[in-house]
Amino acid sequence: RVCDRSTLFGLRDYALLLGYLLTAQRNSELRTLRWGDIREEDGHLVYYWEGKGNTSGVETLHPAIYAALTAYLRAAGRLETIQPEDYIFIAMNDAAERLPQVVPGYVPTALSRQRVNQIVKRQARRAGLREELITVHTLRRTAARRFYEASDFDLDETAKALHHSSTATTRVYLNQPERGAREIWESVAALYGL
Repeated sequence: RVCDRSTLFGLRDYALLLGYLLTAQRNSELRTLRWGDIREEDGHLVYYWEGKGNTSGVETLHPAIYAALTAYLRAAGRLETIQPEDYIFIAMNDAAERLPQVVPGYVPTALSRQRVNQIVKRQARRAGLREELITVHTLRRTAARRFYEASDFDLDETAKALHHSSTATTRVYLNQPERGAREIWESVAALYGL
């Protein structure tokens, strides 16, 4: 709510934050999204991503993210001209605007990892949060927790959503310790009404 969506920077920040919170993607997996990575398949919007360890995949894109992306691109004057190979999130400052005239054939690159973390920290500060505790990774962990809760605490589904090969890694994200055998047997006994 703190992103000022009456400004171009606020629209960009909102699209970034919403994207991280509704996809649980890593910093690089969302900030390096290209326009051509978003497609319609079987009547649903999807996005293709590439990530850590040469992993890649296709995920459903929530309509709210798509609306935020198109609002940002429209305000930036890029929606009608953006090409499939163009990054969605690029630098927006005077120096970046002048580069095409300085370097022939210059193609804007994706926002840097550091810049995205600066954006996250600035918006955290505006929200009254302790910015030193908030990073893009914090957003990934928050998205993981919300997905886990919404999935009725399905650890396997949450691990898949986070692209983890092991649920042990997912447990770390969720700060959920392994349950001991005694606790599990207590749950089994409860199923029997004991």
